[in-house]
Amino acid sequence: MRIMVLVIATFLPAFVSAQSLCKSGESVLFNAKMGRLKGDSFVRNGKTLSLCGDKDKNPLKTLTYRYGSSEKVELEFSAPKDGRFSFDVSRNSPRGVDYSIEFQRGQFKYELNACLGMTCDQYDTKLVVYQNAKQIAEITADLADKVDDFFGDIIEEDTPQKSPVFK
Repeated sequence: MRIMVLVIATFLPAFVSAQSLCKSGESVLFNAKMGRLKGDSFVRNGKTLSLCGDKDKNPLKTLTYRYGSSEKVELEFSAPKDGRFSFDVSRNSPRGVDYSIEFQRGQFKYELNACLGMTCDQYDTKLVVYQNAKQIAEITADLADKVDDFFGDIIEEDTPQKSPVFK
């Protein structure tokens, strides 16, 4: 029994870190496997999008966006060090709300959009990338973990007004 516990304890950190791109000492605030819809199916692209923050701090003092795989993070943006995030919320119906968090890096804008509520479906969380205001990519999220908590907590706690990570 002890050997089994030791084996599980040894591999657990690797398994947990493979689930998100957050580092030890960070909280996983949002995490999703990314890809695209093909007909009625979802095809993963092998990438993960994670939003990571300081542990148990409210309002957030840091927020880090990471996109890529556990082998290679392709893009990282950390606020307030690299700049700040913008945040927007709008009601799309009496039973649905659209949330958006974005940041600018040079001529590129990265926008994470999520629809929450009864009018939204499983694939209503997307990453949209713009170059000089022209959309160049739209990547769909599957198994978006903590999306309700992340966007809900921001609004409920008035984090954009109190946190140094938002404009």
